[in-house]
Amino acid sequence: MTGLVKEIEKLAKADKANGAVLVYFSDAKEEATKKLKELAEKNKLEETALTINESGSKAPDFLKLNEKVKHTVLVYEGKKVKHNFALEKISEDSVKEIVQKAKTVLKEGPKKDVDPAADAKAKAKAKVKGKAEPKVKAKVKAKVKAKLEPKDTGGA
Repeated sequence: MTGLVKEIEKLAKADKANGAVLVYFSDAKEEATKKLKELAEKNKLEETALTINESGSKAPDFLKLNEKVKHTVLVYEGKKVKHNFALEKISEDSVKEIVQKAKTVLKEGPKKDVDPAADAKAKAKAKVKGKAEPKVKAKVKAKVKAKLEPKDTGGA
């Protein structure tokens, strides 16, 4: 998995407009937190957010993940999954394929049929109603930080 994380971090550093998130599905949250901290430190992760699934080992139904495999990698654009890799083992070949598919999505960018003026108008309208799109990457990083760093209880 380390090879995949390193490659994802490279992609995230090269294209900071998009985010990379590794979600660990585990009921043993303390053990998972320790593993994620070690992974982040070992790989000097700066752009790849690490987090633990709030529901433990149960994946949210809307993701439609194959729970029989050990690893799932989703490459998405906006809120739409473009590629879904269900893997029992992460190999060099699977890392190459995942990175190639992610690069393809990054190169394609937003769809050409989106009218930028209409999109800007919709966002402005949502802002007025108080429903502006959150900055996902910042929100995810804030969650990760809150989960991975011990809280100061104000004295001991």
